[in-house]
Amino acid sequence: MSEYKILILDDHPAVREGLKVILSSLGRVKCTLCETVEQLTNMLSRNIHHDLYVLDIEFPKSDIFPILELINKQLCESKILIYSMHDDSYILSHLDLYKIHGYVSKNESTEKLLDTVTRIMNGSEAFSETFLKVRDKNNKTTCVAKEDVVITDREKQV
Repeated sequence: MSEYKILILDDHPAVREGLKVILSSLGRVKCTLCETVEQLTNMLSRNIHHDLYVLDIEFPKSDIFPILELINKQLCESKILIYSMHDDSYILSHLDLYKIHGYVSKNESTEKLLDTVTRIMNGSEAFSETFLKVRDKNNKTTCVAKEDVVITDREKQV
């Protein structure tokens, strides 16, 4: 079997190195480390692509969302796993606007992380309960809002 290429993007060196060790335990995995969004953007511009992108959300002076959009548009075959300590509903609902294949909180166990990555490598999606609850709540809110909104003929034209 060929190697499964994983890129890890996190601004904390211990997290990057720790993830590399943990994910390498899966076998047939090659990990590349990035510490800034700019480094990853540079790699993507040079057509250096990976099978799975394990991304944190928060970076000093950078926004992860343009990277998510870029990966979604240019690398349709690549998978995205968000690995973050942020569990607030605003960020999680914003993530739901992008095609991601998994979300794991940094508060989860190593076993949960490995299980999630394995599932993604095997073609499935895997999300934490927190993420699924926010997604479910947003879907319910969206459905209710659509039913309650009355649009005039002029608004439809616009």
